[in-house]
Amino acid sequence: MMKLVLAASVFMFTSGMAFAAKAHREAAKEIDPKIKEASATVKSGCGCAPGFAWDMKSFEKTPADKADEFKSNIKKEFEDLAKTAKEFCSDAASKKLFCSKVKKIQIFTKTSGDPETKFAGGVFTVTTSNQMASGGYGMKSEMEKW
Repeated sequence: MMKLVLAASVFMFTSGMAFAAKAHREAAKEIDPKIKEASATVKSGCGCAPGFAWDMKSFEKTPADKADEFKSNIKKEFEDLAKTAKEFCSDAASKKLFCSKVKKIQIFTKTSGDPETKFAGGVFTVTTSNQMASGGYGMKSEMEKW
C-alpha cells in the first residue's frame, strides 16, 4: 500500500511538472510575436530598433496556475514600452537621442510586488509581476532624465 501511495505521488508530481513546463513553453508562441510587433513599432517611430527580449528563466519560476496572467502582463509590457518609445521619438533630436542610448529592452518576471524599471548601460530592464504591468511609466520617467 505504501508503494502504491508513493508511486501515485510521484506520478502526480511529474504530471504537474510536465503541465507547468508546457504552460510556460506555450507562452513563447504568444510572446515572441509581440516582440516582433514592439520592434516594428519602435523602428517606425524612432528609426531604430533596439533588441527586445524576455527572460524565460524568470518566467519559468512563476506558478503554472498563474502562467496566463504573467504571459498577459509580459505581452502588455511590450506593447506599452513600444508605445512609450514611439511617443518619446517625436522629433529628429529625440529619435537620435533614443537610438544612441537604447540598445536593448528586456523583461523579467517576479512573483509579487510592483513593477520596476531600470536603465543602465543602454539596457532598459523591466521587472513585472502577475499583478500589474508598468504601463511604460518607468521607462518614460527614465527617458525624461535625458
